Amino acid sequence: SADVDGFDAARKIAILSSLAYDVFVDYNDVACTGIRSITSDDHKFAEEIGCVIKLIARSCFREGKVFISVEPYLLPQGHMLATVDSVYNAVLVKGSYTGDTMFYGKGAGKLATASAVVGDIIEILCGAASSATLPGFVENNAVIGDISGEKSRYLIRFSFKNKPCGGFEDSILRLFRASQYSVNPQSGTGSVVSDYMTSEELKAAFRQFEDTFAMKAENSIKIAD
Repeated sequence: SADVDGFDAARKIAILSSLAYDVFVDYNDVACTGIRSITSDDHKFAEEIGCVIKLIARSCFREGKVFISVEPYLLPQGHMLATVDSVYNAVLVKGSYTGDTMFYGKGAGKLATASAVVGDIIEILCGAASSATLPGFVENNAVIGDISGEKSRYLIRFSFKNKPCGGFEDSILRLFRASQYSVNPQSGTGSVVSDYMTSEELKAAFRQFEDTFAMKAENSIKIAD
C-alpha cells in the first residue's frame, strides 16, 4: 500500500522539499494519489499517444509556499523519467540556469537502504560536532500552496455498454476541449485527451459527460508538459 497508494513517494518528496527549502514539510500535507486505479487500458491508451505512465512526486517553491503532490502522470516516451523502472528511482531537478539535471539510482532493496541509513548516521554524528545551529526546517513549518487551481491536460478513460452513436465525436471534443479521442468497441472503453483544465473543471465535465452520453468516466491522468 505504501508504494501502490503513493505514501512512500509522499514521504520522500516531503523530506527532499524540507531539505531544499529549509522549512518542514509534513508528508501528511502532500496531495497524494497512487496508482491503484490504473488499468491495462490506461497503458494502452497512453501508448497510443506516445506516452508512458509514471508515479511522479512533484514539488516547487514559489511566493513563499510549497506546492507539492504525488500522482500518476503521462510522460512522453522520450522524457528523462520515462525509462525509470523496477527498483530504480530518479530525482529530476529543474534549475534556473542549469536546466534539467537528473539523479538516478536504486531506491529499494536491502543494500541501497542500508547504505542510506548508515550514511545518515555518519552525517548526524559528524554534523553534531561541527555545527552549532540546527537546520531551518527544525523550527519553521512550510506553508502549503493549493494545487487545485493548476491547469493540466488529461487523458480520460471512459466505459460504455453500447457503441457511441453518431455525433458523439464532435460532442466529446467540445465538452473536454479535446484534441483527440479513441474508442475500443471490443473492450467497451475509450479515451479522450482534454485541453488544459483545473480539477474542478474536469469534475464538472465528467458530470455532464455521464449525464449526456450515459457513459462512465472511469479515470483521468495528468499529462506532463
